[in-house]
Order: sequence, then C-alpha cells, then structure tokens
Amino acid sequence: MNTLMSGTTERWPEDRHRARRTSVALGRVQGFQPALLRDRLDKTGLTVDAVAVATGVTPQAVRGWLNGSYKPGAEAVRALGDALGVDPLTLSGKTLVTATLVDLRQRMGLTGAEAAAAAGLNPSQVYTLEQAVTSPKLDHLDALAEVYEVDIAGIRRGWLNRRIERFGRESLSRLTPELLAELED
Repeated sequence: MNTLMSGTTERWPEDRHRARRTSVALGRVQGFQPALLRDRLDKTGLTVDAVAVATGVTPQAVRGWLNGSYKPGAEAVRALGDALGVDPLTLSGKTLVTATLVDLRQRMGLTGAEAAAAAGLNPSQVYTLEQAVTSPKLDHLDALAEVYEVDIAGIRRGWLNRRIERFGRESLSRLTPELLAELED
C-alpha cells in the first residue's frame, strides 16, 4: 500500500498485480471456469452450502468461485470433482488428452512440493518439468506417472501440451527427433 499526501492509503495497480501473482504461487487453478461449476451444480442439484461442506471451505468461497472473483486451489478442485462426480479436469474444460503437467498435478490436489516428494524428485525438478522450457529427463516424467495416476504416455503428453501452450507447436522442432519420438510414443 502507498501513503498519499492526504495520509490515506490506497492500493495501486501494481499491488493488485502482485496479489494476482501470489494466487498463482499459492497453487490456484488458473484454467478454472466458473460456468462449468455452475453447470455441474445445476445438473447435480447441489447447493452452495453442500459444496462448501464437501470441499471444506465457506459458502462465501464457493460463491467467489461461481462469480469468478476467486479461483479454487488444487486441493479444493479435487474435492469439487469428488462432490460433483466428475474428473477435476472438467472444471477447467480439459481432459486427460489436453491436460498439461500442471493440470495433472492439480487434478490430484497436490502442490509442486508434494508431487516432488511423492515422486522422489526435488521441487525444482517438478517446476522445471512443468515449465517445459528445457528437454525433459524422461525418468523424471516417468516418476510422476504413478503419483498423477496416469499412464506414462499421459505424463509425456502433459509435458508436450505445456510446451505447445507456452511456446507454440513450432517449439517442438527444437527437440531432438529421438526425444520427440519417445515423448509422442
């Protein structure tokens, strides 16, 4: 907050941007779509209060998810999926085929550090894989398959999806043909 000459405080735009970046760091599901949650609530007949109880949050938090002012964390999305009888990915408009590594991790309700510990990796290795900047070590991807409860092809596809999402399909041409063949296998 910044103090103005009048002695009052006011939030400057950069403070709002800082808060948005913080929600990403806290593991908020960025692809979450409130309309998909509303649709599932209509189909199941669940109330806001029932969803709040099922996910362990307040009804105000659920209303925030529904109106788009808040995004749930990975753990809450996992609980939402369970309560609504859907794969948590559907609340982001994704499937196992279109999911990225971040989506797959959040689908399990895990933070990066939790996923790393479960896979026997360190958090920076999971972060590096999720960013898809450098060529992945295939044994690191394979270590995540059991943790994320998908087959190895799903994990490798998740890395490729993230690479394409961040850098475009043409970025795949920078991978060695051998690596690309193994990733697409």
